Amino acid sequence: MRRVNRRSEHKIVSVAPHIEWDDYWDKPSARINCPVCADSYQHHAETIVFDRPREDGPTTAISLPSGNAVSEKNPSSRRDAVRVNFYGECGHEWSLDIVQHKGETFLFATWTGTRDDSDVPL
Repeated sequence: MRRVNRRSEHKIVSVAPHIEWDDYWDKPSARINCPVCADSYQHHAETIVFDRPREDGPTTAISLPSGNAVSEKNPSSRRDAVRVNFYGECGHEWSLDIVQHKGETFLFATWTGTRDDSDVPL
């Protein structure tokens, strides 16, 4: 069972990242699956880098590959972060945040919608 934190007014749902160890490559690796349905066929979309010149400083958010500044809220309350947006062949759209906090690094997944809105994670 996945932990879900609903924010229905924004259609954004926090879900636990779904990561499984994999032996496909010739080195230790983990596959990142859809956090909603665990489907493994996921595709990278936009990546956003959140940069701060110093701890607790103002954030500059840059979208890749365009290099344009974007007005996204930094998922880290005090440090840098990286967000990778995904769309799955399962129809789910979601993001994976890599966030630093007090010397530790955390992963957060956020379900942002589906292409047909009929599949709602519970």
